[in-house]
Amino acid sequence: MSFVTSLNGAELTAVQEQIKLDEQKANLIEKNVDTEAYLNRLSESAYKDFVDRSAVNQEKKYEYGWSLFKHKIPMWIFFFMCCAITYYCIKKNLSLIPVLGLTCCLYMMCELGISNWIGFGIWLLIGLIVYFCYGYKHSKLNKEVI
Repeated sequence: MSFVTSLNGAELTAVQEQIKLDEQKANLIEKNVDTEAYLNRLSESAYKDFVDRSAVNQEKKYEYGWSLFKHKIPMWIFFFMCCAITYYCIKKNLSLIPVLGLTCCLYMMCELGISNWIGFGIWLLIGLIVYFCYGYKHSKLNKEVI
């Protein structure tokens, strides 16, 4: 739901107020408005009508160009990785079960958002620092021969 994720705080509040007005008309008043869940429940024509009526800048209503393509980059990476894996599986005669497991993991990874990748990268960096610092201090190669 790229419409909701591209809004700033004031625009999101305006959309939530519009949802509250729409729900009051339908007698479905909720205390907290889950904007994304509400928009997902709408039919395609109702969603288009809602977005067209919203008091949001026109550029944020519908994505196009780079902002639309950048969300597809992980899927293209997944596609090319699948092609490469398929090539090597046929060439090297690899077992199917591990390759299917790898493919499933790659697919799930390509569906992650950027905030998850940033968190993953930070924790990976911390883990590598701890791993190499511990290994450097406790290495048998680092100890002096007595």
